[in-house]
Amino acid sequence: MKWQTGDWKRSGEDKAWEFSIRSKIDWKDYDECEDCPRHHATTPPTPRYKTWSTTGFTKDNLPALITDDYKLSFACSPFVASCPALFKDYSGVDGFLEWQAATNAVFDFKSFQMVGIAPLAGTNKVLVEASFIPTLVGGKTTGERLFQVHEWTVVGTKVSSFSAYVKTADAGVQENLLEPSPASVVDAAFAQWAKGFTAENAAPLFSDDYVLDFTPPPGSAPPKSKFYGKYTGIAGLLEWQTYCSEFDFSSFKMEGRNAISPTEVLVEISYIPTLKSGKTTGKRVSDVQKWTVVDGKATAFKVWPGDYAAANDLF
Repeated sequence: MKWQTGDWKRSGEDKAWEFSIRSKIDWKDYDECEDCPRHHATTPPTPRYKTWSTTGFTKDNLPALITDDYKLSFACSPFVASCPALFKDYSGVDGFLEWQAATNAVFDFKSFQMVGIAPLAGTNKVLVEASFIPTLVGGKTTGERLFQVHEWTVVGTKVSSFSAYVKTADAGVQENLLEPSPASVVDAAFAQWAKGFTAENAAPLFSDDYVLDFTPPPGSAPPKSKFYGKYTGIAGLLEWQTYCSEFDFSSFKMEGRNAISPTEVLVEISYIPTLKSGKTTGKRVSDVQKWTVVDGKATAFKVWPGDYAAANDLF
C-alpha cells in the first residue's frame, strides 16, 4: 500500500506524532492479506469493524469485544476553535454506545474503507489505516477523502483502548464540518488560495465588502510591488492574487493559528522571500495575519510582515 505522506497528529493532542514506523512496519493491503492476524479468531480489530458496519454494537454483543475499562479517544483536534459536543473521550460499554449513537446521528459512513493493517511486533497494539469522505447525514460533505490511522490496544481477546491519528493537514476537518468556525473559514481560504481564487470559488469564503490590508509598516519605504497594498471586495482579492504570482511560495508554511475572539483568528506563517526569477533573501521570515470572519465569511485580512524591507528590496 502507499503510505500517505506528512506528519500525523493524535486526536486531541497539540504534539506532532511522527509515524517513523512507516518504513519499519510490514503493512498489508487489507483486501489482499491472507496471512494477517485479522483472519485469526482472536484478533480484535476486524470483528469490531465488521460488527460496527453491519449489525451495530449493543449491550449484548459489545461486552465480548471490549474490556470493562475500555477507553475510546475521540477528542477534538487542537486546531479547532469550537468543539462539537460529541468530540470527547468515552469509556466502558455505556461510553462506547453513547459514541456510536452520537456519531451515527450526524455522520454518513458509507464511504468508509479499511486500507491496511499492521500488528506492531512485540506489542499488544494493532494499527489500521482507514479512509473516508467526511459527510454528514444531511448530505453536507468535504468531497475529499481523508486518511486516518487507528491504534487498537488488545488485552487477551478484547480491545482495551482505541485512538485515531489524522494527518496534520486534515486536523479539524470533521469538527468544522459540523460547526463551521472562523478558523475553518481561514483554513478553507488557505486551501483555495493554493489552488487559485476565482470569482465563483471566492464568493462562499469572502464578503462583498472584504478588506485585504497588506500595506507596509508605518515609516517604511514605499512598496516597489503592488503586492503590498490595500484591496477591497472579491475583485480586489483577485487583483491582489495576480501580484502574488511574482513570488515563489514553495517555502510557505503555516506555523500556527489561534482564535482570539468569536470573529477573529491570528495566523503565523513563515517563508523565504523569493521571486520566481530566483532572487531571494535566503532568510526565513514570519508574518502575522489577523482574519476577521463574520457569518461564515472573511470580512477583513490584515498582515504584519516580518521583514518588509528585505522582501521589498527584491524588486
